[in-house]
Amino acid sequence: MDSGVPVEEQQQHQQQQSGMDAGTAATRPDVRVHTKSIEAVLLPIADQVGELMILDERARHEGKGIPDLTQAAESVGVAVQNLVQVGQQAMGQGDDLLKSRMPVACEQIQAAAKLFMDAAIELKLDPLAASSRSLLVQAARGLLDGTTNVLMTFDAYEVRKIVVLGETIIELLASAKAVSTLEELVVLIKNLIEFTQYVETRQRELLNAGVRNRIIVANEALRKTSPLLVTSLRTYIGNKDNEQAKASRNYAIEEALSAVHDIIMGVSNTEGEAAREETSSNTYCQTFDEAMAGLHAVNVAPMDPQELHTDIENVLQHAEDVAEATSNPRRAEVVRAALGSLRKSADAFTAAAPAEKPDLAAQVREHMQGLDQVIRTAIAEQVADVVIEQENHEPSTELVANTTRADEPPEHFEAAVKRFHDRTQHLLKASERMASVSDDTRRVNIINTTSKQVDSYAKQMEAAARVVHSNPQDETAQQHLALIKQTLEHRTDLLKATVSSMVDAPRMVAVAGENTQVHLDQGSAGAAAGNTEAVENEVAAVDKQVHLLVNVANSEVENSEDPDFRTPIDKASQHLQQVHPRATADLRAWAAAPKDDKCRVAATKSSTDLKRGIRNLQLAVKGEPVPEESTATPDDDTGPDLAETVDQFQQEAVARERGGFSVSDGEESDGEVLEKASKPAQRKKPAPLAVPTQAPTATATATSSSSARDQQEPPATPETPHTPRLSVFEQKNPPTGPIAVAAFSLKKETDRWSERKNPIVTTAKSMAEQMASMAKIASHEEDAPAVQSPGIKGDMIGTAKGIAEQAKSIRLQAMDVAENCSDKRLKADLLYLCDRLPTISTQLKIIASVKAASSSQSSDADAMLIKNAQNLMDTVQRTVRACEAASLKLFTAAANTAVAAIKWRRKTHTALAAPPAS
Repeated sequence: MDSGVPVEEQQQHQQQQSGMDAGTAATRPDVRVHTKSIEAVLLPIADQVGELMILDERARHEGKGIPDLTQAAESVGVAVQNLVQVGQQAMGQGDDLLKSRMPVACEQIQAAAKLFMDAAIELKLDPLAASSRSLLVQAARGLLDGTTNVLMTFDAYEVRKIVVLGETIIELLASAKAVSTLEELVVLIKNLIEFTQYVETRQRELLNAGVRNRIIVANEALRKTSPLLVTSLRTYIGNKDNEQAKASRNYAIEEALSAVHDIIMGVSNTEGEAAREETSSNTYCQTFDEAMAGLHAVNVAPMDPQELHTDIENVLQHAEDVAEATSNPRRAEVVRAALGSLRKSADAFTAAAPAEKPDLAAQVREHMQGLDQVIRTAIAEQVADVVIEQENHEPSTELVANTTRADEPPEHFEAAVKRFHDRTQHLLKASERMASVSDDTRRVNIINTTSKQVDSYAKQMEAAARVVHSNPQDETAQQHLALIKQTLEHRTDLLKATVSSMVDAPRMVAVAGENTQVHLDQGSAGAAAGNTEAVENEVAAVDKQVHLLVNVANSEVENSEDPDFRTPIDKASQHLQQVHPRATADLRAWAAAPKDDKCRVAATKSSTDLKRGIRNLQLAVKGEPVPEESTATPDDDTGPDLAETVDQFQQEAVARERGGFSVSDGEESDGEVLEKASKPAQRKKPAPLAVPTQAPTATATATSSSSARDQQEPPATPETPHTPRLSVFEQKNPPTGPIAVAAFSLKKETDRWSERKNPIVTTAKSMAEQMASMAKIASHEEDAPAVQSPGIKGDMIGTAKGIAEQAKSIRLQAMDVAENCSDKRLKADLLYLCDRLPTISTQLKIIASVKAASSSQSSDADAMLIKNAQNLMDTVQRTVRACEAASLKLFTAAANTAVAAIKWRRKTHTALAAPPAS
């Protein structure tokens, strides 16, 4: 259709459009929505551009005329002038590069705004004019590119300012070895302070938590290093011939240089903002999950046998490493027994015929889950041992005390250095093993970062201690050592707290309780034999375990905001502290008089009271009712078997993983739900898997799996036939590519849970389906030109908006769960994820508009879309998990709220379709 516009005017527009296209091609920026300012300015522009692309698409394919846009064009013109004015003001303060690039960006956006107004005027005359619509599309692209160019140009200048200042700091640090006066030190420190303040301002602007945290960590490290730098330089000036003083000075300089380099790299990183925020090379968890998925899918999409075998072997090797590192022979034996059971069932699975593999795969899964639990228990015990060792010996304090003991031989000091080194390594190794079995990427990253800092400061602690030991009268050296000690202890406390928070409190209490029982029993045997030395050793061990139990109890009380949960724990803890001294005193009295029946009876009774008190604490920490009677009766001289509580905890954990109910076709029918509600007594609980606490006999090993399966609840009655909505992944041409893989990962997580009475799972599953649709739209756009794909741009933008709305919905639901969660740690974890969802979903809308406005296939827009999809799906997946965890710790008063009505019913494992091709 002819526009009716004079030919000369059309030619003028074509020349203007051609010039703008050339400028855009030369200066088209890579869109990086990585700061709050960029997001705030770019989002409304992207929304408007998206609407313009949809209007053009409808006109082209449906014959719908373009509405009057002149008023919108006027508003855009005003906004553009404001943005240009800000850009011009920045040029007055900027460097030469900013002054050369900003005018081009401003001209580009001004030309786009003028073209938009011209197109709007022409379309008002003829709403279907093809040439005018072409101008409108070019104007939309120019507006988006021009706005982005202005923002990116100014942001690049902000980055350069920090980089230039950082490079100046690097030059000063490089010459720090020549510093010989306090005045030179003052100049260096002033520059460092200015730099850290500037970096602090920058990190507040960043949207990506991963990059922001990296800068925060590096900036904090630089702040901490500054006083170390001063003391180490002063120490060296007074001890220039001392190699340890020189090493300390060099270390402080290198630490400062490293922190500045990390800051520069973090500030310069504007490309990874849409990528996954936190990653972890957790090979054990990943391998375990992949092996379990392969075993589940043995009927539908068999995994490569060699790959599955390799995954299982890696799990077995990890178990062997844990057993090797376990100082408790009993625990190591349990790990190796579970390891042997898994190996036997895995070998049988490998050798089985195809028809036999499904049943054997179920056995292998059960043994893998059992081994996973005993591994986690062994690591929990290692963590407990390290915490006890650190608290009872305070390695850094002991080392400092040995530096000034001139009257002792040198070998005593060297022995103190070795003890300090060994205890630090124990903590680092236990932390590494704890991180290896955790999928909490945020805390794993904290452990990895803090462990490196602890290791580094520990080495400097040894060096500084040697300087003081050689020069005990040097006050500067002592100040330097004290500063390193303070920094090391702060980092060590952070590491211990992080690692301890990753161990389930019930598991830690169960392990400590079992160890207490072992030491009590050995103490009783020693007392009966009159072996006072053995009794003292066992009493000391009991003291440490009870101290750990009380600390865990105090931590749980401090972490909870629910008085109904805190009160029983506090009561059990106080009772434990009352009976513990009597139990140890009675053991000592019995050891002093082994033939005295009264001493024996008193020691037996008080030990039983102590065991009962520990059992009560175990119940309280699990949130279960605690018996009122807490002392032994005359007929009860043994008390509870605390060794069985570890086995019970592991069985319950495996049962939770296996699921508490069966479903048919992924859901229970209404009739089944009503029937089960009316007949609760007829429902059997699933049998817990027998997780070994001691090495089993050959017969027991052979029969454990079959007996566990025999006792499981029968499958639920199939629900009334219905026609479920076909998943995007199950359609004839399912989506492929990285976006589809990210969506499938979230779908797999939501498929673990029933959607009934769970809007969080329902919303998350819908998000996965919509993201899979986005993958199909993106791949379709790549395969066919937009002109041959009616509605493709509108679908892209509309799907992105729909996903963003669902992200808003799931955030509100998750925040309600967090508000009613009594566990402070779980609440903080959930709120952290909630805070990330708006940013990522907003970025998705912007990126969808950028991709829709791209005149041809844009690798930059594709890469941004892929990264954003991965980030969003990963965050939602973690939000679902965090909501489930937080739902287990709701306030008692929240029993009648909507949050409490959300039901987390784990489905029995069903084989999923193979993941989409990447």
